[in-house]
Amino acid sequence: VRAPPGARRLARQQRVACHVHESFDDESAARFRDWLQARYGSLSALNAAWGTAFWSQRFSDWDEVIPPRATPTIPNPHHRSDWRAFCSDNLLELYLLERDILRAANPDVPITTNFMGLFEPLDYWRWSQEVDFVSNDS
Repeated sequence: VRAPPGARRLARQQRVACHVHESFDDESAARFRDWLQARYGSLSALNAAWGTAFWSQRFSDWDEVIPPRATPTIPNPHHRSDWRAFCSDNLLELYLLERDILRAANPDVPITTNFMGLFEPLDYWRWSQEVDFVSNDS
């Protein structure tokens, strides 16, 4: 993964999450629960933060917490918000793994990925702390 001689910058995987930014499989659900446990520490803290008493969704076991699904009415906004933050963090973790591999082979070459303007699924404010410079699609 060495950059070509004279490369002034590297951009890994253009447009992260452009077409697929979330996965609802069992592994993603388990990672979501781990992310929530790290964030809230306990189910009682999660229940309080999400207002589950109001939404009649109180959780008594971490395994009950799954990614948000389609609902017949308005979904719990806290559940959706944390899911979106998790998805962004999950993809950022992938970017960091790839960036670190590139950095090890190219310590003096700036590394970034393309942002996509107001693309809502990713928290670009958070991502901007992890790139050497911001590159934006036009």
